[in-house]
Amino acid sequence: NSNIFIGNSMAIREMDDISLNINKNINIFCNRGASGIDGLISTALGVAHASGENSNNIAILGDLSFYHDMNGLLATKKNNLNMKFIILNNNGGGIFSGLNTLNLDYNKFEEYWTTPHNLELKNISNLYNLRHTVLNNIDDIKDYLVKNEEAEVIEFKIDIKESLDIKNKIKDRIKKLF
Repeated sequence: NSNIFIGNSMAIREMDDISLNINKNINIFCNRGASGIDGLISTALGVAHASGENSNNIAILGDLSFYHDMNGLLATKKNNLNMKFIILNNNGGGIFSGLNTLNLDYNKFEEYWTTPHNLELKNISNLYNLRHTVLNNIDDIKDYLVKNEEAEVIEFKIDIKESLDIKNKIKDRIKKLF
């Protein structure tokens, strides 16, 4: 009885890249707001509310999506909702670094496309009285995805350049195989 809500931008693309052959019975949800990131926290919490107390709820969102709808977090305590928010924090719109826009040789690329915010998720978690954890290793996530009893923010800090380098190396290896 697990629900996974996938955010837009990099989160849904990453999920699509790695989950083609998962043989699990999991409910997957997503939606597309006007700008792609509108209301994602609120929608994920709506899924948790509709699923009842016995559901295991996970939302995987990017940092900008999380910031954009953070006031939706008010519903967690008011409605006693359980949700593990896994936040892929690359300090801005890292998705644009992987698109061809990077090749424009535009000196304001980071300022206007990546838009680093330099905000701390811990401060937002504290504002809404949510537990906050920073994980550096994907293997550590297993300890945190046990039955939800309350809402929690689990943060993965991602260096976008390092992440792109790893993806490119994987793509190069695959190309050599075929």
